[in-house]
Parts: sequence; C-alpha cells; structure tokens
Amino acid sequence: MLGHGLPLDPQHLAEFLHGGPPGRFCRLSHLRPLVRLCSVEGEGGVGSQVFLEGVSKFYGGETALADIHLAFTDLVTTAVVGPSGSGKSTLLQLINGLIRPTRGKVSVFGNPIDYERLPQLRLRIGYAVQGTGLFPHLTVWENITLLARLARWEPERVRARGQDLMRLVDLPLSFERRYPYELSGGQQQRVGLCRAMILNPKIFLLDEPFGALDPMTRNEIHQEFLHLQKLEARTMILVTHDLREAPMALAAVFLLLLWPGRSAPAPQRTIVVGSKHFNEGYILSEILAQLLEDRGFAVDRKFGLGGTLICFDALRNGGIDLYPEYSGTLEQAVLKLPERVSYGELRRRLKSQFGLDLLDSFGFSNTYAIAVSRNLAEKLGLKRISDLSRLPGLRFGFSLEFLNRQDGWPGLARTYGLTVRPSGIEHGLAYQAIRENKLDLTDVYSTDGDIRKFDLILLEDDRHYFPDYLAAPLVRADVEEGAKRILGELAGTITETEMQELNGM
Repeated sequence: MLGHGLPLDPQHLAEFLHGGPPGRFCRLSHLRPLVRLCSVEGEGGVGSQVFLEGVSKFYGGETALADIHLAFTDLVTTAVVGPSGSGKSTLLQLINGLIRPTRGKVSVFGNPIDYERLPQLRLRIGYAVQGTGLFPHLTVWENITLLARLARWEPERVRARGQDLMRLVDLPLSFERRYPYELSGGQQQRVGLCRAMILNPKIFLLDEPFGALDPMTRNEIHQEFLHLQKLEARTMILVTHDLREAPMALAAVFLLLLWPGRSAPAPQRTIVVGSKHFNEGYILSEILAQLLEDRGFAVDRKFGLGGTLICFDALRNGGIDLYPEYSGTLEQAVLKLPERVSYGELRRRLKSQFGLDLLDSFGFSNTYAIAVSRNLAEKLGLKRISDLSRLPGLRFGFSLEFLNRQDGWPGLARTYGLTVRPSGIEHGLAYQAIRENKLDLTDVYSTDGDIRKFDLILLEDDRHYFPDYLAAPLVRADVEEGAKRILGELAGTITETEMQELNGM
C-alpha cells in the first residue's frame, strides 16, 4: 500500500536515491527485501482503478517481484523510480496483462484482469515501452493508427487524430509511409508515443518512453502530457531510472521507489525467438514470444531475419532458439525431398538430421490457392478449381513466381486440364484488378489478409494439387522441455480464417 508523506522536494529525493538521509520521506515498515516504497501526498482522485494484491513474479527459480501490495490512485500521476533490475518494467507488464503473476491478483479498471479478453483491455490502456515496440512490417502510419483501426474508428476520425499526434511529437507527415527501420531511434520513440496516445485512454503506462528523444522534444512532450492531465485527468504510471525526466517525475502526485534485492537476478536462460521478414512471420513469432513471457520465460526477439534458409541456419547455429516455419517449405527448400511425406516423417527427419523439434501445427495451412470475387463465384456457381474447365472465357492473372514454378501454374494446368493462357501480374496489383473487373481470378496464399479485405473466396482444391504448408514452431532440441510444452498449447488454436484476420490488421 502507498503511505503518506509531504510534498515532493527534489533535493530530499536526490539524497534518498543516493543513499543519504531520507529527509521527510516515508519508508514503509512492511516491505519485503526486494523493494522499498516512498509516496508523496497530493491532490487527486479518490479510489483506485489499478490494484496489485500480494503479487509475486518468478522466472524459474529467480524473483522479479515479491509479494507486492499496491493501489494506484485514480486520475493522478505516479512515478515509479529505480535502477535497472528493480522490477519497474515487470510491474507495467503485469498491469497491461503482458505477463501473469506467479502469485496474487492484478486488477485494472476495478476488476481482476480477464486473460481471455486481453485485446479489449489493451484498447483501454495506453502503453509506451522501452525500445518503441513497433511492428517492423507496418508503416509509421499503420503503427500509429493500429489501435484506432482495431477499435473500428471511422477513417476520417483516424486520419485527424493520427495527424494531430504526429504534429504534436514533431514527426513530418511525409513519414507516414516509412517503416521503422528507416527512422532514427528518437523518431521511432515518437511513433510509439503516438500509438500509446491514439485512443486517449484513461490509463497511461509509460516505460521509460522518452530516453531516445532530444532534450527539447522531450520537454515539449512532458509539457503536453501535463497539459492533457489538467484538461482531462487520467491515471498515469511513469517508469524511469532517471530523475532528469522532470517535470514528469517531479510533478507526480505519488512516487514509488523500487529497489533490487539480492534475490532478483535476471533469469539464467533467455529464449531467442526469430522470424522471417514477412507479415505472418512477425505475427506468429510475437504470439510465441508473448506466450513464453506470460509463463515466466525471458524472451529476446530477433524478427525479420530474412528468408527460410537464413532463419534455418540461424536456428541450427544457435543464433535463435525457435521460429515459425511451414511443413511444405521444410520438405522442399530445406530437405529437398522428391515427394511429399507425412507430418510425422517430416518431424523424424528434422530430428535425426538436424536435432530440431517440429512441434504440432498452429492449426492452419498457408498454401497456394486460387481466389475469385465472391460476386463472380455466386453468379457462375464456382466452388471448386475443377469448375474452371467449363468456363474457358475467364481471365486468369497469376504472379510471375506462380507462373514459373513447376508446383505452380504448369502442374495446376496439367492436373485440372486447364488450357487457357494466363497473363502475368504483380501479386500486389491482382486484388485491385479483380475489384476493378479487369481480372477474374488469381493465385493467393490462403491466409493472405487481403482475401477478406477484397471479399474474395478460395476455390476448393478438389484434386489435392497444392501441398500442405502447415505452420508450426520449429525449435532447437536443447530448449527447455517446459517451454516446448507451453508452445504446444498453441496446437490447433488458429484457423485459416483467423490467420487471415490477423494478417489483415
């Protein structure tokens, strides 16, 4: 629980942090060795939307937080100050539901966190993290407006709010189409702040979000947060190890000091999760990483490494511990098998040849498929690929890769007796061409997010031409068995339609 003292005096605070006399600060008698708390009395709301009741967080045999009892007062700012390793970020991750407590209960908005409904909770919380936490496969604009689009705001409202925030943090509007890797660290940090503020949430969690900003911009954003707090008060929790974060920290109504104890070293084993450099790879890897973190494992993310062979080599060489891969890709690109094999046989070969474990599939296959518009399919009664042979007048347009692969158009034409001459088209342009009635059908990947966006349907591969590309975690054998069991819980949990929705975000 937070105690009560006198208004914050920076001189006394500096003495306290540097081991000098505590001055007028209050140290609470009930604290465990891991932490010591100090609060400053001030004006603010009555009651609390955020509670931690007897919360402990352990990573294996190590302690990150021990038996914490906290109530964050509504509609005021609380600064959480402490050195690295004191549990500051862990505290915010618990509040945002990114990790679960080993013991105890976390309540937000007055209710215990429902871990089955985390997306709804996170739409109501602004969260700006260390290192930006941006999605590397999304543009600046897509990162900033992601939550607003998930909340189904009208496009005009999204546009107005997003541009206002970019102006606030001095990001040129011309940066909208850039990707995070094209920005400096400070610019990435500003994008993260915009994303946290987009929904104007009632709770802000700020995990050292200003470190990469230049002093002038940092001060401007500090002042803007304070101004917003005066206009419409909210519960704000700021984490920092640097009291130069003034005026944010020094304007806080409450101050919470976290101090590392002897029992809080970092976990011994960090699991490194990799990904390929495409949208679905990022999403699946983030799901794997968050699940492991939720169960107490420390995770390092190495996303966007490259294509199949780069990721596979990184896995074999120990650069990463796991990444999501596809059964068909492993058969053809890695093992170079002359014919298809069962999933069990594929597992056996990967284990015997490379010492790798292919876990159970997420539940969907991302293979080639043939897509047509829903309107055309209903008009012509198209349901299966074999139906195409009776409609020679249809306009076929395929990606150049699909046209030239033996397991693409050449084999498809032989299998289904198709004699038309398809045209070549850039994959990204085919959807728009179908929408504009310039094309009737094209090749797609079966979990492509644009399938739903452009209201297409996939024709049934009734002669089973396309191989399965079952998505699954591929893991080094020396990864802890407990981690593998946890990842195995994802087996069969994601359908093709659900993956389309995730890819279309």
